[in-house]
Amino acid sequence: YQSYTEDYDSARDMMAVVRAIATVAIIILLIMYMVNIINIKSAEMIIRKNELNTLRAIGMSIRQQSRMLYAESVITAIISAVLGSIIGVISSLYIVNVMLEVWGEIHFTVKWNVIIFTAVLLIAINIFNVWMSKPDVREIQVGEYY
Repeated sequence: YQSYTEDYDSARDMMAVVRAIATVAIIILLIMYMVNIINIKSAEMIIRKNELNTLRAIGMSIRQQSRMLYAESVITAIISAVLGSIIGVISSLYIVNVMLEVWGEIHFTVKWNVIIFTAVLLIAINIFNVWMSKPDVREIQVGEYY
């Protein structure tokens, strides 16, 4: 009986360490993602300067351009969240099936609250990054080309 309790405690402690490492890794990846998206959005504004300038020349206002950029960002984030969730669930099911063959009984549940939180966070990060690049859009002058 004592050996079983010690094994259980040891496994529980090991899972706590694995969760802590996974949490730190996720936070680091999230920070890297945010920095990367900021860089990509800034570079995109430079690349799309001529396109935005042309849209302004044919009558699109700064407000309409901002709405367009927000809509593009949200649509991209939603598509990314949906595809990422599908790929994540499928790959997790595959890994659980492999683990079932090795260890026997393993319970797999899809935590929808985590998927929804991640999707909302992804959308918020994208909206924040468009907001960060808005000064670049406002600085574009009609007739200005590289």
